[in-house]
Amino acid sequence: MSTQQPPAGHNRGDDNPVNPQAVEETKRQIRTLVSEIEELSRQEVEPAAFYGEFLQRVITALAAVGGAVWTVKKGAGLELAYQINIRNMFPDATDEDQQRHSKLLYRCLRNGEQLLVPPFSGAEGDDDAGNPTSYLLVLAPIMQNGETQGVIEIFQRPSAGPASQRGYLKFLVEMSQKAGDYLRAHRLRELSDWQTMYSEVEHFARGVHGSLDPRTTAYTIANEGRRLIGCDRVSVAIRKGRKCQVEAVSGQDSMDTRANSVMLLSKLATAVMRSGEPLWYTGDDSELPPQIEDAIHNYVDETHTKTVIVLPLMKPSDYVPDGDEAKRLQEEKEEVIGTLIVEQIEDNRAPEEFTQTVDLVCQHSCSAMANAMTHNRLFLMPVWRSIGNMAWVLQARTLPKTLAIAAAVIGFILFTIFFPKDFYMTADGKLEPKEQRAVIVGVPGDVVEVHKDTGDAVKANEKLLTLENIELNEKIIGINGEISKLKQLLEIANRQKNNRNLDPQTKTRARVDAVSHEMDIKLKTLERDELERQKSKLEVLSPIDGVILDFKAKELLQDRPLNRGDQVFRIANPDGEWELDVKMEEDRLGNLIDAAEDHVDDTGNMQVEYILKSDPENKLEGLLNLKDIGDRAQTYEEHGHAVRMLVEIDEEKLREFHQPKSGTEITVKVYCGKKPIGYVWFHELFGFLRQKFFLYM
Repeated sequence: MSTQQPPAGHNRGDDNPVNPQAVEETKRQIRTLVSEIEELSRQEVEPAAFYGEFLQRVITALAAVGGAVWTVKKGAGLELAYQINIRNMFPDATDEDQQRHSKLLYRCLRNGEQLLVPPFSGAEGDDDAGNPTSYLLVLAPIMQNGETQGVIEIFQRPSAGPASQRGYLKFLVEMSQKAGDYLRAHRLRELSDWQTMYSEVEHFARGVHGSLDPRTTAYTIANEGRRLIGCDRVSVAIRKGRKCQVEAVSGQDSMDTRANSVMLLSKLATAVMRSGEPLWYTGDDSELPPQIEDAIHNYVDETHTKTVIVLPLMKPSDYVPDGDEAKRLQEEKEEVIGTLIVEQIEDNRAPEEFTQTVDLVCQHSCSAMANAMTHNRLFLMPVWRSIGNMAWVLQARTLPKTLAIAAAVIGFILFTIFFPKDFYMTADGKLEPKEQRAVIVGVPGDVVEVHKDTGDAVKANEKLLTLENIELNEKIIGINGEISKLKQLLEIANRQKNNRNLDPQTKTRARVDAVSHEMDIKLKTLERDELERQKSKLEVLSPIDGVILDFKAKELLQDRPLNRGDQVFRIANPDGEWELDVKMEEDRLGNLIDAAEDHVDDTGNMQVEYILKSDPENKLEGLLNLKDIGDRAQTYEEHGHAVRMLVEIDEEKLREFHQPKSGTEITVKVYCGKKPIGYVWFHELFGFLRQKFFLYM
């Protein structure tokens, strides 16, 4: 290629003498730039980066003032791919000038011709192409496989001679060929990438459609989808009722569904499922609905993920003939069957290829999950699948073993149905004295002194606690002051009404004031008495004789502020009668009530057994009266939804083995007659099945 023309006369005429050393130095620099352009055309860089480096070197080699690379965009004509100093080339351009310049570019593009266009040249009129600038325009098309893919435009100073201008054009044409070589190589790389992508997509599609089990399909989507997308993590959540539950996470054979991150991800999937709209979160939450905003913030705060994409998995609509418009519109309302979650932990960028791949994975996942879930919903499908997997048991070689096992199973079933066994219902509770009282604070105040501690014996009306209420004391002092002032005023009014030297009108006013002061004194006295009564409650007294049961009572109460209604002590009489405070779970109570008809005596008592958990070897007996069974269930922290029962015990028998202590945990067994041994073993399972599946049958 010839690279001698461009530097030979730029910035001077062709006939001007030149310095040979300067010419050689310029040629060397241009050869270096050309080598760099050739090397750049062989590199795997994006078009935007290539055009920027390419144009900068071309402008440097030509010593031009600016330039631009225009490329063909499908459906949109020419598009500016890169420019250098192009805005300064059109300082006062009108719309007509812009149109003439555009037509010039399209002429080069359409005809594939190289052009040298002098400043302000071109025919007059709006329909003709021309150069509206004060610079020489050098235009060369970018060709690829015989088709024009773009135009290179250089803005050059017009002072060079004709030979130099032809050198500019020749050099630019050669460089445009290098750009065409780059586009050709880039296209081949794209085709190779698409071939690779097609193979990966085909492998992914075969994998996700290879099973009709929803769990297996979900794990395949998560693992193969992560490999295809190239992200950090992919998860699949399946719809179950009104909620979405995370079923699979890429790279994990199993997961803890109770983990905080999994539960937060399930809540996010549920929110997106209900909205039916895809979520692309990269840190901007300005347009998110409140329910999704809260869910995404909670999950991101837990996992520190940069990008979270949650796409609803839609069940594909059934085909409906166009004639039935109403039915077609109804079927077009697709059902959300789950969500696909894609995460980038470190990078929050979402390039175009990434977005396209995510959409492709989502489309295949929709049909695969819909097929698997539809197949799994067939009537008794798990049973038919198990039977199909067990077909080998009917083969001739295994038939004797199969018959033996079947006989054993049938015998076991008959045994559980017809063999009776004693049936007991169990419940947990505590050993408590019958006589016990809670000490409640009647007036708020700060604890000044705790007189009794855990385990101390107390007498009725014995002082337990001393409180101080500064506000109450100040009110009493204030009212006493007001009463003193009123008494002084009353004394003055009495002297005035009895003074003979005063006129009748003044005496009458004094008598009225005296009556008023007497009434005010009575009201203030009543108010003071009420405050004094409240003050007396600052001394907290024991309501009964007994022992303080609270753990570390003195340590926990000292210098503590208390409010009205706070419980400070629990006092019980250990020398009195004892009983069992039992909490029977509500779903077990039915068996006990059914058995009560046949196992109560004339007084309505049922015989029960109980053991202390600290001494399970010794079984003791007690009596449960039906009147002592609570009439409503309550929720207890330790026992759940349960009914309270009180069981009378033989204290002398208990004291033979143990000294009773309040709060000792016990287990009670109530005899409920004889039942088939299968019911005894599996009664809780039967109750669960009856409640869940046969309640209304």
